[in-house]
Amino acid sequence: MKEIEQDIKVIRESQIRMEQDIKYHIKRTDLLEDKVASNTELLQPLVVWKWLRENVRFILLLLGCSAAITLYLTGKL
Repeated sequence: MKEIEQDIKVIRESQIRMEQDIKYHIKRTDLLEDKVASNTELLQPLVVWKWLRENVRFILLLLGCSAAITLYLTGKL
């Protein structure tokens, strides 16, 4: 009977430790999610600049085509 009581005590202690670990990991996960969200907000301008740098030739092509069409339609060269 003492063995069973000892086992129950060990299981309870184990559950308490596991609950504390879970609470710690939940807090840590929440903090990391907040950091990721703030980093994402900070990186948005960099994403835009990267896209512009990668597509500058295409943007210039579109501007050139629209300018050429405008000049052709107006007839002023």
